[in-house]
Amino acid sequence: MKSHDDEFQRQVAEATRRGEEQLRTQPWAVSVKYDRRTHRLVTQLNNGTILSIPVGLVPELSGLSEKGLANVAVLPPGFYLDWPQSDIQVSIAWLLTGMYANPTVTPSTGQQRGSTNSKTPASSRANGIKGGRPRIKRKSLSTAKSSG
Repeated sequence: MKSHDDEFQRQVAEATRRGEEQLRTQPWAVSVKYDRRTHRLVTQLNNGTILSIPVGLVPELSGLSEKGLANVAVLPPGFYLDWPQSDIQVSIAWLLTGMYANPTVTPSTGQQRGSTNSKTPASSRANGIKGGRPRIKRKSLSTAKSSG
């Protein structure tokens, strides 16, 4: 039983250390408001940065009224924005980085890659049947040194 208590205390200490590290190194929200005039979320971070993000870039907020959008708060310690009446939380980390990789924000990303409807894959297959792209002939270092 003693070893379980020791392990638990070790895990608590490690989690506390990680949390303190996050608070020291990662940006977190100090305040947030919805700007009706520009239809944007305006979030001030602990490092002085002000994020002004169009609400349309946050898919979770689609369908919320202006009153619903304005009912936003920062969840302590500041890593999430919260719309309590809608049960929606959005992380500051996602707003800073992840939203640009979200396929719902950029729906065309990846749709053209690997498409079998373009002419390029067919020509690439035909070229492969012929043996692929010709190799580039390069002089070896020993040949280049002896000829110079």
